[in-house]
Amino acid sequence: MNNTGLLQYKSGWGTQERIIKYYRYDLQKEAFVCQTSLQTNGRLNKILQKMPIPFLTLIGTVLYRHIG
Repeated sequence: MNNTGLLQYKSGWGTQERIIKYYRYDLQKEAFVCQTSLQTNGRLNKILQKMPIPFLTLIGTVLYRHIG
């Protein structure tokens, strides 16, 4: 909803704008993830968007070895 460029692009395809609700389920906790957790991820995304690409590449290289 905050990305006006994307909204403009999609409206060019004759789409209709509507709100889609997303829910996340944590399989380990067997419960839905609360909204505050999702907002925390949003703050982290805003921080990461402002970081230089070489720094993000370094972070990804180091962290992906330890995930999964």
